[in-house]
Amino acid sequence: METTKTVLSAFAVVLTVLAYVPYCRDIINGKTHPHVYSWSLWEMLTLLIVESQGTVGAGVSSHISLKQVKA
Repeated sequence: METTKTVLSAFAVVLTVLAYVPYCRDIINGKTHPHVYSWSLWEMLTLLIVESQGTVGAGVSSHISLKQVKA
């Protein structure tokens, strides 16, 4: 069962990273201009979620939230 959770978490991380590719491409091409306040808000919320998941022992399921912070 733990292997299934790990595989599904890895798949979710890969999908999350792939979802950021068009956004990053648009930033590089100058089509999109991210706002520092909205990025800061989302980063703080994601860190709060990761911390709360870690507190209750979420295990590998918290990896997807952690990858969103680093992206």
